Amino acid sequence: MSEKAHLHAGHRERLREQFLSAGTDIFRAHQILELLLFYSVPRRDTNNLAHALIEHFGSASRVLTAGERELTAVEGIGAHTAKFINDYRAFVTGALEEPCETFKNQKLDRETMIEKILLDHYTEQVHEHAIILLINNNFDVYDVQTVAHGSIHSALFHPKAAVRLALDRHAALVIVAHNHPTGLAVPTNEDRLITEELDRHFGLIGIKLVNHFLVANGRIVGLARNEAQKQRDGLALRFSATFSADAFADAPWHQSDVKVLSSRADAELSVKRQKRLLARLLSYAIAEDKANEWTERAFCAHPHLQAICAQPLAWLEASGLPRSAAALLKLALPSYAACLLKSHRDIPLSDAASIGSAMTLRCMTLTGESVFLLLFDDKMRQLSFTRVADGVVNSAEVSTRRIAEIAHFSRARYAVLVHNHPFGTTAASQNDIISTYTFMEALDMVNCTLLEHLIVSGNRFSPLLLLLKEKEAPGFDVKGFYSEKFLKDFPNI
Repeated sequence: MSEKAHLHAGHRERLREQFLSAGTDIFRAHQILELLLFYSVPRRDTNNLAHALIEHFGSASRVLTAGERELTAVEGIGAHTAKFINDYRAFVTGALEEPCETFKNQKLDRETMIEKILLDHYTEQVHEHAIILLINNNFDVYDVQTVAHGSIHSALFHPKAAVRLALDRHAALVIVAHNHPTGLAVPTNEDRLITEELDRHFGLIGIKLVNHFLVANGRIVGLARNEAQKQRDGLALRFSATFSADAFADAPWHQSDVKVLSSRADAELSVKRQKRLLARLLSYAIAEDKANEWTERAFCAHPHLQAICAQPLAWLEASGLPRSAAALLKLALPSYAACLLKSHRDIPLSDAASIGSAMTLRCMTLTGESVFLLLFDDKMRQLSFTRVADGVVNSAEVSTRRIAEIAHFSRARYAVLVHNHPFGTTAASQNDIISTYTFMEALDMVNCTLLEHLIVSGNRFSPLLLLLKEKEAPGFDVKGFYSEKFLKDFPNI
């Protein structure tokens, strides 16, 4: 290897590791393009190519939306690189599709849905085994996994295994269930001890154990010791009674219907398309046969591109993906969003719709809550984009002083806050509402107006201030911040 090639290799490795440790927020738009081009241009300096592309098209966002013929018009960009950029864009578009739902042509309240899951799962089972239902912040069951198998009398069950699985799949809440194939719906002392262990283990890491259910002979008995069960200690309660415990006191169980698919064929077609997009992108980092093989394994563990992209780097590598390929997967969605957020000349992010669209991409792969602050001058020109806080699945703590200081020293006139609800809903919590008014007051002290607080989840977002104040929202003071189309589509954003 020549000395120049060795330097390029070292530079690529350093830049990739820098991204893996700090994300895209610290990079400029041309550096993000440079990172992406590593996968289609193996031996040349991609920094100059990135600058040439941005100079030709005017911004990084225009580069990523250009057609193959337009891209090859730039000196140094061949057909292979043009195809990579188009395949990359197709991957991002595919990842933004709504995840497929598992129930067909049913409108069930969630209690009935979960009862159906448990009874259907344990019908005709002749051996005892335990399962875990993984639930997101929207109180939707998005996966069911077996955590223990046993004989007709017992299942070897370790609570730590259930906890690890819930962490791997980023669950906000869980339900654990096991069966008694003999048909007796009477909990044993061991069942109760396991329930206490589960509650303790999940509680230590901040995941809510809704209940531990025993299923036998068409009956469902809850083992969690809520107030109703303490009063009837030792009695086998019906499902409806045990499930009405305070674990879901704030959950809209009966107000929200289960999303449905028109047919199972549609779901299978969607999965096939997403598999094809993932394998095609990975083929730029590893051999095609390896890319296809890993894609099949990934979809066995996670049913949607969004979920696969959201997996931590350690999981991707442990599942057999080389580090460079894992980096491409972690880079895909955030880089597209970062190019939008940093392309001020091309797409000025000065309205609710453009900010929300860019931030859905930016937050797609985040597994914990994060808070972002966008600042603007008096003419709504973007001054800065800052990630101000990170948290776990259910929370992020934000310093009011830091928000005010950033706005003050930037001489900002307007601000937009954005935070995500990973694996959940765009509905605001009471804490979200209280925090919003606190930040409005803090920003007002430094002569900065909070225009909006956007809550992002999946590929959707909602404007909290517009919801709270309707047409009194501060964004109405800025011409065009809420476009007519935005208001027409609202609240179905």
